[in-house]
Amino acid sequence: MTSPQQHTDRNSLALAFLALSILLSFTAMAKPVLRGAFDIGSGTTKLKVAWVEPAETKILQIVVGGEDFELPVPYISDLKSTKTKFSQKIRERGIQAILSLKQKAADALQAKGITESIQYRGIATSAFRKAQALDPKGTGAFLQEIFVRTGVKASVAVQEKEGILGFWAATFQAAKLGMNPEDLVVWDIGGSSMQLISITADKAVQESTIRAGQYNLLVYGSGDGAVPFKMRALSIEGRPSDSPNPIGKSDGKVIRWAARNSGKRIPTYFKKALRSGKTMVGIGSLHKYCILGQTGKKDSSHYSRRSVRKAALQRLSYDDLKLAQHNAFGKLLPAGTSLSAKDQAKVNKKMRYAASDVSNLVLVEGIMKELGVSKVEVLDVTLSEGVLVAPTLWN
Repeated sequence: MTSPQQHTDRNSLALAFLALSILLSFTAMAKPVLRGAFDIGSGTTKLKVAWVEPAETKILQIVVGGEDFELPVPYISDLKSTKTKFSQKIRERGIQAILSLKQKAADALQAKGITESIQYRGIATSAFRKAQALDPKGTGAFLQEIFVRTGVKASVAVQEKEGILGFWAATFQAAKLGMNPEDLVVWDIGGSSMQLISITADKAVQESTIRAGQYNLLVYGSGDGAVPFKMRALSIEGRPSDSPNPIGKSDGKVIRWAARNSGKRIPTYFKKALRSGKTMVGIGSLHKYCILGQTGKKDSSHYSRRSVRKAALQRLSYDDLKLAQHNAFGKLLPAGTSLSAKDQAKVNKKMRYAASDVSNLVLVEGIMKELGVSKVEVLDVTLSEGVLVAPTLWN
């Protein structure tokens, strides 16, 4: 027979064990984890690795990322060529890009003395949405192949979700800079689409908002990405080529009007919000590297509409090679200049996106003109930051 004292001792022991279990559980939950997030865009695949606090959905430190962890994979151009599905060639190139970036990240982490294992997730955007609509079975099989061969579980984001991920990515950097998320209009231009996102309490647009955490977000999405706009430029020129360069002043005027027409389609709410004092912030590689890089303000945190217009006008007469040289060295090189292997590598790197660099300038300036925006603050984030903390992608 058990004595009352024994019952008490057992109950105390059970309670102590339960308390310890809860403590250990919370400790495990609170322990930072190393996550790798792939932004599988329509023209570029990007990787960032960070220490993340899962319980608080908080990024503690980005340890791998930036321009060196991006590779061109022209999914949308391939899809425009095949018209029905991703080709086997682009699928293989996409998988090799992911494997290459994973290896590069592993090497970088090893050099930093970081030995923890990495959990990987990926989000695929506009080109995959189009491929999924054209070839749902084949696109699903490709995502499965990515997982089997690379270990990266990737999913396709609808445009609204892409916008929300972009918003969360922006708030991560904005908080570090002391910006209030409620004062921002987030602008993301990708290879095949564009999103504008803003917090709103405006009752006139309430039915169109999406709930994200404690915020009501208005998300505008369009197909005005870098590649579709480049294709529009080619159509205006009537040129059977992969590049519209050199655009020339005459066609440049027509293409600028096309950009302004893209701006006219943006809902009035965003124009009113910007004119009432909200700040336009650009996220993603196009704002960070293409626009800042060509306006001579690569190390700056913003660019002006005037500087974008000036850069576009200066480059209208450049073909791809001249453009790549100018963007690599800040000036045109004399014809026949002999380059070292290192300098040639710089030019080759700039050649990757030369075909859309000038049309990107025209697109951005035209939309800024239409929205009445004189300056864009650039945040050094991509969708990857949103992927890193999105609970639904990691559960």
